[in-house]
Amino acid sequence: MVLAHFLIPGDRLTPPKIAGVLVAYVGIVLLFVRDLSFRSETMLGDLIVMGSAVLLGERVVYMARAVQRLDPIKLLVFQSGIGSACFLVASLVLEHGVPTHVSGRLVTSLVYQGMVVAGFNFVVSSYLYQRYLASALATCSLTTPLFGVLIAAAVTGDHLSPVLLLSTLMVAAGIGLTVRRGSSG
Repeated sequence: MVLAHFLIPGDRLTPPKIAGVLVAYVGIVLLFVRDLSFRSETMLGDLIVMGSAVLLGERVVYMARAVQRLDPIKLLVFQSGIGSACFLVASLVLEHGVPTHVSGRLVTSLVYQGMVVAGFNFVVSSYLYQRYLASALATCSLTTPLFGVLIAAAVTGDHLSPVLLLSTLMVAAGIGLTVRRGSSG
């Protein structure tokens, strides 16, 4: 939201947006605070994840701006082609002696993940970025860890704690504050 405020015309931080993001983030922090650690053995990984989050935020802003002037399908093809080429080169340079058995299942799973899952999600997110403010869509991504925990609980049969339920309500309230009418201006 902060990047969008400075880089996307018309996508301004407003008091309701700030309040919504704070409420939603407090809900997420509340859910994961018991696992928070400042031990040196996890600090590098935590910093990498934080850097990744900043890069993802920048990517969201770039995509929101790019889909306003470029065809989303062409953007997807170029992004996938350039990304695949870079990862292929990095793999050839960095992954010595790591054998990979290429099979029909492997190729099918890669095509499915790349074209169906990633491609479909890219096209849908491009469509949404053309119609909605990037800051409003970014707030909705805060549901990802909650859905992860809820699905894991459904699969494993774990008990849903009061903290999880409170966190879920806080994220929902934060999203509501952020995307409500009147907070987009």
